[in-house]
Order: sequence, then C-alpha cells, then structure tokens
Amino acid sequence: MEFNSKNGSSKLTVFQTWQKSGSCPKGTVPIRRIRREDLLRAQSVQQFGRKPQEVVLKSNTTIEQKDGRFASINSNALALPAIVNRSAAILATVGANYTGAKADINVWNPNVEPEDFTTAQVWLKAGPNDNFESIESGWTVNPQLYGDKKTRLFAHWTKDSYKTTGCFDLQCSGFIQTSSKIALGAAISPISMELGQQYYITIGIYMDENTNNWWLIFGNGITIGYWPASTLNVLKNSATMVEWGGQVYSPNVRKSPHTKTAMGSGKFASSLKGNACYMENIAIVDFSTQLQYPPEVTTLAEENYCYSALNHQDGSESSPTFYFGGPVNGKANFKEIDEKLKQLNKPAVKTIQSEDGDIIDCVDIYKQPAFDHHALKNHIIQMKPSFDLKEERLSSKNESTKLAIFQTWQRSGSCPEGTVPIRRIRREDLLRAKSVQQFGRKPHEVVLKSNTTIEHKDGQLPSINTTALAMPVIVNRSAATLVTVGYNYIGAKADINVWTPNVEAQDEYTTAQIWLKAGPGDNFESIESGWT
Repeated sequence: MEFNSKNGSSKLTVFQTWQKSGSCPKGTVPIRRIRREDLLRAQSVQQFGRKPQEVVLKSNTTIEQKDGRFASINSNALALPAIVNRSAAILATVGANYTGAKADINVWNPNVEPEDFTTAQVWLKAGPNDNFESIESGWTVNPQLYGDKKTRLFAHWTKDSYKTTGCFDLQCSGFIQTSSKIALGAAISPISMELGQQYYITIGIYMDENTNNWWLIFGNGITIGYWPASTLNVLKNSATMVEWGGQVYSPNVRKSPHTKTAMGSGKFASSLKGNACYMENIAIVDFSTQLQYPPEVTTLAEENYCYSALNHQDGSESSPTFYFGGPVNGKANFKEIDEKLKQLNKPAVKTIQSEDGDIIDCVDIYKQPAFDHHALKNHIIQMKPSFDLKEERLSSKNESTKLAIFQTWQRSGSCPEGTVPIRRIRREDLLRAKSVQQFGRKPHEVVLKSNTTIEHKDGQLPSINTTALAMPVIVNRSAATLVTVGYNYIGAKADINVWTPNVEAQDEYTTAQIWLKAGPGDNFESIESGWT
C-alpha cells in the first residue's frame, strides 16, 4: 500500500537511542527492562504500565466544538463524552469498517508535569463510548511511567475503556513483538526544532485479513509485532472509529489552575509547520484494501483554549496536514479571559468558517467593538468619505504587472448588508498574550536613552531640507522607513508589495505599513495600516 506526498523529501526519520549501543540477535526481541524504581513511581503495582481509567464528567455531558455545536461528520453529531482527566485535540473519522490507519507523526519533546503524560498518536477504536476497545501507537512523554521526560515510542491497548485491561508497550500480556530492531518504550531522537529541521515517525496499524491480527508497522515497513485477534472482542472484526492527534492526561485538566503539561510542540495548531506539531500522509484502509485519505473527517479540541486542532491544506500538498497541540499557562485566569472574549466578540448575524482556520463573524455595524469607546456613545456612522480624492497618478512601467489580492475567508462566503466582518478572537489568542490588558496592542516603545538619536551609517543625523530629524533609538523596535515631515498632512497612501517573511518567535512580529503621526516623539499619536 502506497500513499504519496509532495512533502516526503523534506522529512527526516528518527532512530532509537539504544541502537547506538548495539543490536539484538536474530530470534530475540528488544524489551526495555522494568526497574524497581519504575514500579515505585506507580500509584499501585496493579496500575503500573496502564493508562488511568477515563473519568467522565457527567453521564449526559458531551464535548462541544468552540462554536458551541457538537463535532459531526456528514451532519451526524458525535456524542463524545467529556473526560475529566484527559484533554485531546484530534482528527477523527467514523462511519465505515476500518482495517487500518497510518500517519507520519512530527516528533517533539513538550514540557510535562511529573504525574502527567502527553501523547501524539493514532487510535483505532470499536465499541460503545463507555466500554470501547482501542489499539494505539505513537510517541509519548510520560515521566511517571518511564522515569524521565524523554520522547519515547509507545503502543497501548484496552478492551474496556482503560478500566481493568490493557497496558503500555509490553508491560502486560497482550501484544506479541516480532521485531529485533525496535524496542517499545525506548527513547527516540533527534527531536524537531522550532523553525528548524523537522523529524517524524511513521506509524501504521493494519489488520491481517487472513488472521484478523492487528499489525503495528513502524517507519518504512518495519513490523514491530501484533495484537492477536484472540485477545480482542469487537476489534477482531474491524475498527469503527479512527483518531489522529494528541492527548494530555492530568488530574488538572478542565480546571484552574490548569496543568502546565503541553501537547505536541507546545505551540497552538495555528502556528503551522515549523512551530506546531503535525501529522501528514494520514490514511485509512477499509475493506477495499486501498490506503486512502478518509472521505469524511472532523476536528475536535476538548479545551481549545489550551490545546487546539486545525486540518489545513495549501496548494502544494496532495492531502491536508493535521496540526494540533498547545502550551498551557497554569496561572491563566479563565474567568478574566472569558469576560474579555465576551467583550471582544459581538453577537454575529452570520458566521463564516474560513479555510485557513479563521472564524469571521458578520456583526451588526452598530454593535462592533468601536462603540464600546465612551467618546462614541452617540456616534452616527459616516458610511463613506465626504471627499472625492483626485489622485495624481504617477506613471509606472510596472503598472501592468501588479496584481490585487483577496482575503482567504472571502472564498467561503460574504457578510450581509448592514454588517461588518470581524475575525473572532479565541481563548488561545488571549492565552498567548502577556496579559489580557496587553492583548491586541503593540508593546510600549522602550527608548535607549533620552538623549540618544538615530544616525545614518555616515554618522550624521537623517534630515529633510537640511533640517536634522532627532528620532530616538528604540530598544525593542527596528525600522527601515521612508519619512516626510514639515507639512500638515491630511492623507497618505502606497501600493505595498506583499510577502510572508520569517518571524522567529511567537512574541515577535514584522510589518510593512504606513504611519501618520502627530505630537511629540515621546507621546505621539499614530494611525497605521498595512500587512503584518
């Protein structure tokens, strides 16, 4: 079974650290040794090596998407229970009999609290929500089980929703290993770097149609072993649900203070490749025996303000890439954040889901955020300028080569008359800010010294008409600008060339813009626009 990707050449596979020190002879299998200290870290000897039982919030409580609706496929709602001690961000498919699934899983090493664990994995499930069977594999950081915070390959299974059956790796009977090359539970490396080289593991789980055993395949066709059909019930026929994504286990999810355990790379899904953890070459196998991208999928993030999910496809990809994960600010004041969201996000007349992940709310023009300003309490909107600007056209040989652009959300719909399109602010947007009060603002300019000014490379001050411009040196800004002063300006414009430059860190930004300013250098007013 082959599944091609235009992105395949850019990915590098990983190896297991123990392989640097030797190899197992033919006829043996590598098994990570369990030590006394491993058992002492467990809640009990009986619980060692198992995922904790899922604790359902309420028997009638189900997970809602961030728009308040249930996750659905083909308009059929998925009534997934809300789990108290788990938080997941997944891509899911249901509605068929699945005999296999795979993905290339981007490898990271997120922060994990001592009693928690985080995974990036594939699940194949069958059975009712309160008593499902599941076979799973991917990578995990699990300090309580393994005794450190290394990223490790794992496999897991359960026959009863983690109540009394199943375990990680080979910590109990159930999984039969056949490979002498791969050790379950062993560390993997190297790890992906932010805005640097990306590494991945390929995980495939497939049913043998002759024996109904489920085989775990690693990398480029290495058969690690199998879950025997004789140890399973409903899964011995097929899976009825497949999930890809991340999961955080912690007693401190869905509460404040929240666990600081991260998922994926520790960055939100919207950060995209080089920042967010992702899965590529996602595929399922059904009884057609063809490896294919699932015909219908849905994304689900149980705590989208902590861990988000985004299924994204750009023009260069043959199939969508699924991004997931996020950081957590354990001290976040969710009540303050929710109050701010209520203030920012006005009631929508219509909502448009953009293909790039943005949600655009069409808001009554008189209910937009501007009218929260005390000076605009009785303001009557001026629908268009009162002037008819006569522009002095500057001839350009390049005029015919310039192309106008559009906004991505416009492909998905338009706002009705009397409304304005406003990008919806989400919890994760506020969580990225240094504070709720600072959200959406440019940081305060920090001047190097009160008597320090910018000089040209020839050591002279910039000037216009021989008049020197005493512009202060700003510590946290760097600009390259064309400037004019000396008149009373009532307008400015430019055609701004559009690019996507590299931005190094999440708390940095870059702009290409126009400023119109007035007032003293240390307390000026400014109105600005451009791209960022």
